Amino acid sequence: MHNFPDRCPAMTATNRLGRHYCKSSEEQMFERYHPDVEAYDELCQTGPCFICEIVAGNPDYPAHIVYEDNAAIAFLNKYQTLYGYTLVAPREHREQVTGDFTVEEYLDLQRVIYRVAEAVRQEVGAERVYLLSLGSQQGNRHVHWHIAPLPPGVPYKGQQLAAISWGRKGVLKLSEEERASLATRIRRKIESLNGTWQQLGALGIACCLPTRTARDQASPEANRGAPGSAGGPGQVDSIVNTSGR
Repeated sequence: MHNFPDRCPAMTATNRLGRHYCKSSEEQMFERYHPDVEAYDELCQTGPCFICEIVAGNPDYPAHIVYEDNAAIAFLNKYQTLYGYTLVAPREHREQVTGDFTVEEYLDLQRVIYRVAEAVRQEVGAERVYLLSLGSQQGNRHVHWHIAPLPPGVPYKGQQLAAISWGRKGVLKLSEEERASLATRIRRKIESLNGTWQQLGALGIACCLPTRTARDQASPEANRGAPGSAGGPGQVDSIVNTSGR
């Protein structure tokens, strides 16, 4: 553990052992708050599926979308315990992380997760990216994957599950303008990486672009009638304010 007692004091903090460490950029720029956990738990267990509502475009469940195609959607986590925290989910309501998918469907989703995670990692400068699927049959049943980017400078005991927990330090207090800007930057990074991977594919180098399913290959007119669809694969017609869970 390095000590920085005389180095940029405004950018350092003290951990439980009384040792100094460099604050991450998110700690320097944004305040934190503690959401009402009881209200959140009640909503999860008694309210509608928040992912289905986002896909359907319900204005009561707005989201900052960073990527979507005919099978998957990715959007900023409403509760940003880590700056850039993003969720990826299938558009259709599925609940079992493996059992509700064919192998091909599952692998296509993992390709999307890879691309979004790599874009988030590069955009926010993460030291490490955590990928996990949470949820419960009593609440948040729609399967989704968490992409949680750990910034540099977090002490060991504040990493891993402690880094994504609300109880550790609360949630980053981001303005709507900041959320929209962050989502736009991640979306542009995804588009940039897609172009790179397409060039590699043209050269015969393996890349992680999703395969096109029969549904993807349907005409845009046919897909346009799907609930919450927004253009063709990889297109985002607009970024809707606020974010998901």
